[in-house]
Amino acid sequence: MRRLPRSVQISLAVVAIGVLVALGLQLREPEVAFEPPERGDQRVHDPDDVLDAEVVGERLEDLEAAAGVDVVAVIWEDDQASQGQAFRGGQELIEAWDGDAALSAVALPGGFADAQAGRRYFGVEGDRFAIERDLRERIVDEVVPEPAADNDWTAAFVAAADALEADLAQRDDP
Repeated sequence: MRRLPRSVQISLAVVAIGVLVALGLQLREPEVAFEPPERGDQRVHDPDDVLDAEVVGERLEDLEAAAGVDVVAVIWEDDQASQGQAFRGGQELIEAWDGDAALSAVALPGGFADAQAGRRYFGVEGDRFAIERDLRERIVDEVVPEPAADNDWTAAFVAAADALEADLAQRDDP
């Protein structure tokens, strides 16, 4: 069998690496479509004005006072709405605002106003030891769907905060 010239081998290797890089860029997860502002004293980032941020913020303040966990919240619309986006958005806000956990929701544009408009996702993010997987799943699967089906996103976030507080308080009981 005849060997290819060294220059052809190098060219083929460069092309192969280029193809792998291009595939890798296509497969990576999209960035979140919001830029968290400076936190100040806020607990809620709602760039599309979906929530009653004052009500949710007060509930999250009460949660921190009761359970000692700094929970922040984010809700936004994005053409790339997915459960992964909800996760990444929560993580982004936790990092930017130095929180312990986040409640997050993302929908396709118009999705928070109209349940028929498309995909909507809710997530609970944070330290996996502070907020166990079973609790996260219960909030997403059982607590949030009813108010979300009525497009009452303020109630959905408040209900999620209530469930977090109840679980965290139960763990503190002897």
